[in-house]
Amino acid sequence: MRKSFLITAFLLFTGIVSAQIAPDLYFIQFTDKDNGPYTLLQPEQYLSPKALQRRTHHQISVDSYDIPVTPMYVDSLRAMGFGIISVSKWLNGVVVYTDNPSLLAQLSGISFVQGYRSSGHGVPSSKLDVELHDASRDVSATDYGYGYTQIAQVNGDYLHNLNFMGQGMLISVIDAGFNGADTIDAFDNLHSSGRVVYTWDVINNNPFVYSYHSHGTMVLSVMASEVPGVLVGTAPGAYYALIRTEEGATEYIAEEYFLARGFEIADSIGSDAVNVSLGYTEFDDPAQNHTWADLDGNTTPASIAARIAASRGMVVVAAAGNSGDDTWTKIAVPADADSILTAGSVNSSGTYSPFSSIGPSADNR
Repeated sequence: MRKSFLITAFLLFTGIVSAQIAPDLYFIQFTDKDNGPYTLLQPEQYLSPKALQRRTHHQISVDSYDIPVTPMYVDSLRAMGFGIISVSKWLNGVVVYTDNPSLLAQLSGISFVQGYRSSGHGVPSSKLDVELHDASRDVSATDYGYGYTQIAQVNGDYLHNLNFMGQGMLISVIDAGFNGADTIDAFDNLHSSGRVVYTWDVINNNPFVYSYHSHGTMVLSVMASEVPGVLVGTAPGAYYALIRTEEGATEYIAEEYFLARGFEIADSIGSDAVNVSLGYTEFDDPAQNHTWADLDGNTTPASIAARIAASRGMVVVAAAGNSGDDTWTKIAVPADADSILTAGSVNSSGTYSPFSSIGPSADNR
């Protein structure tokens, strides 16, 4: 999926931006996290036991990024008449909807608002205590079916023979939807063993993700399918969280903020790894488009969030993109993010796939 945007992290909003007004989605950034009920001394208020266990294992301290946004700030915007669509603690702001230009004009007089920007047309999840148990699998080479070549290319079959099949791991898959993933036979064992432990649609603020788009279903199948002789995935023993942040029908920067929220959810529930097969370079509003200079790993909202996600101790894997044979050619965001793994494509013989996006990043990684 193509996507894009020009934005600069936390020094982004030095004043009110007078771009495209209502009706629209806007990202409103706060100045601080003061006057809230959360402290660094009580991280169990906003991080699950599994998330805290991962931090301890990797010797990562809880810091200001982990503190949720100040509820009073969000409530104040809601009371003004803004519709709260999504909240991001890492970017310290909210995606809102309004069709009232006068509300935007009032933001300049609010002390806790640093600024806002248009983010497209068009709620934070609580922490989750996930308890995981081992689920071993015995898989032979003949079981892989159509998946054998791709698994053998990355030595997944070797790991499976050592009984490393993802058991005990929580993998968050962030995508555009998981149409049919609750009914397809390939996922029967995944559901019957209770290993889909969390679902959330960031866009619609509800737990139903089994619609909208089949892209996430296909991505999930590469990891979680378990139909011996037909298709066995790379991590058939893992636990999964399915998170929808992408609106397949439109392309606006709002989805990068939704993706940031998806990363935050993955962190708060204790995910060990996050897969993002999404990429952003161009938008329906060309003013939001990214340039190659933006792809320095620390500029766009999605890449900032991916970098922070990696700093929390999660393995973040992003798709390079599908632009290798078009005019853009380069990777998308968040594939440029610092400290993550970016995956390109080869064909069955191990040769580079011409459609697969190409590096380096703007800062020459």
